[in-house]
Amino acid sequence: HIGGAASTAAAENSVQVKNNGSIKLHNAKSVLADDGKIVITSRATELTIVDEFGRTKEKHKLPYGTLLSKGDGDTVQAGET
Repeated sequence: HIGGAASTAAAENSVQVKNNGSIKLHNAKSVLADDGKIVITSRATELTIVDEFGRTKEKHKLPYGTLLSKGDGDTVQAGET
């Protein structure tokens, strides 16, 4: 059996980008870890990938404690995690 009340706590811990574009973080609070990664410290953060025209191509909800190697405004290529 998979699911139930506890299934929402097991959110995805990595995001594989499907489109080229730029990262936009919404409702994000974060701190910088010693290794240079960004640690999300808010519970309602959403990461969107936007194209060169500003159109949203994909959206991902980021759980508390997510580690990001790239931040707001950085460019990503399809297939990056």
